[in-house]
Amino acid sequence: MPHHALIGKTRCGKTTLAKILARRLAAQGIGIAVLDPFHSKWPSDFQTADGETFLAKLSALVATRKKWALFIDESSHAIDRHDPRFSFLGTGAAQCGLVSYFLAQRWMQLAPEIRNSVETWWIFRNADADAMAKALGEPEILKVKQFPQGQFLLVRPFQPTMIGRILFEKSDVTLKSIAAPIDHSQHVKQF
Repeated sequence: MPHHALIGKTRCGKTTLAKILARRLAAQGIGIAVLDPFHSKWPSDFQTADGETFLAKLSALVATRKKWALFIDESSHAIDRHDPRFSFLGTGAAQCGLVSYFLAQRWMQLAPEIRNSVETWWIFRNADADAMAKALGEPEILKVKQFPQGQFLLVRPFQPTMIGRILFEKSDVTLKSIAAPIDHSQHVKQF
């Protein structure tokens, strides 16, 4: 399973969506571990507000041989982007059966090695839409500048971009395709 990032401004719906995803994963038998510096209540098997405690628990999670989803809420507060031990969450965790979900207000708050390891982007209204659209080669991302609370794009490689909306009253999500997959062959320089 690829790593995920949920990017958006405060109160746009990142944490609500992440909790919906966590409940769905837990229903599939996947363990849920959460690092949340603000002590929000999550559906989880393990939760802490302390980064050191979270890192220390990872080896025990791997030893269970169970699949685990790691949710790191407010990533810029929860982890030090310059601490190489946290880079493991994006660069090495998948090889150990761990899938990371990074929640951040801005794309640039994630360390470059973590941004490069994320394949699935849940993008709400945010201040980095221009940079994200350019880096991910997805012009649809520019639309998020006008999104209301709870609306987002789901961007994955080689799949149609989806537009989604959180149904807050039902604690659910709707998704629909808005674009065909991008033909990247037009960007390849002919030799």
